[in-house]
Amino acid sequence: MSLAPEFGDPDELAESGDSGLVIVPAPTKPYEIAQMFMQEHYSDPRGQLLLHHRGLFYTWAGTHWPEVEGRTVRSQLYGWLGDALYRRW
Repeated sequence: MSLAPEFGDPDELAESGDSGLVIVPAPTKPYEIAQMFMQEHYSDPRGQLLLHHRGLFYTWAGTHWPEVEGRTVRSQLYGWLGDALYRRW
């Protein structure tokens, strides 16, 4: 995907949070995309809320770390990326 001119400056849109647009780095930068996803969906001032250990995912439930299926995390990620616009740079 490319950024259409009518959307304006992507950095301003990404920072405003008002547009509802998700603007992510190019698909060639999966680590940066994952960092953005984690920041938006699984971050807390005290630390991360999603961990991967020995092939399994766990989310913080306030008192314990229940297991979450990989396909659930993948579905959330794909849903978040569904209408995303990718930066060219």
